[in-house]
Amino acid sequence: MNTRGFKAIMVDYVCHEDYQMKQFVITPAAGKRLIGKGMAVHHEIKGVLKGGTLVIIAANGYVA
Repeated sequence: MNTRGFKAIMVDYVCHEDYQMKQFVITPAAGKRLIGKGMAVHHEIKGVLKGGTLVIIAANGYVA
């Protein structure tokens, strides 16, 4: 699957009567972009961006 520069490989699919779950493997760059897109639409992040300062610290593979 290749969508807008994302290269993803589906490695697992579970279908249960109550839910579906798909697991993908993506590149680190695509993962960072996906996290950024999710943060950009979060209501609290939007509020900070309108009138405050947002600080993101990433070290050792973790975001604080």
